[in-house]
Amino acid sequence: MRALLLAGVSALMITLSGVTMAQQNSSGKEVTGTVTTVDKQAGQIVVDGQTYQLSQGGGAGGGAATMMPAAGDKISFFYKDEGGKKVVTRIGQAQQ
Repeated sequence: MRALLLAGVSALMITLSGVTMAQQNSSGKEVTGTVTTVDKQAGQIVVDGQTYQLSQGGGAGGGAATMMPAAGDKISFFYKDEGGKKVVTRIGQAQQ
């Protein structure tokens, strides 16, 4: 009985770690949500209560700053924690 319980817990831990890995890749952590606030001057957006800094660089895909979403837009994006800020590395329209 104990061996069966341990096997089940191990399988669950492997499954959960797979979910975490699927949400984070070389572009950072993936988020999908609705934009509630846009501050073009500061280059920031608020999505579901969290503030994200749009990247100023022109990385792969033209950089996040090339697309400034509007309040109410549903978007998907990747971000990395840099210096205590959540910096967007890739951004696009959420898939329906």
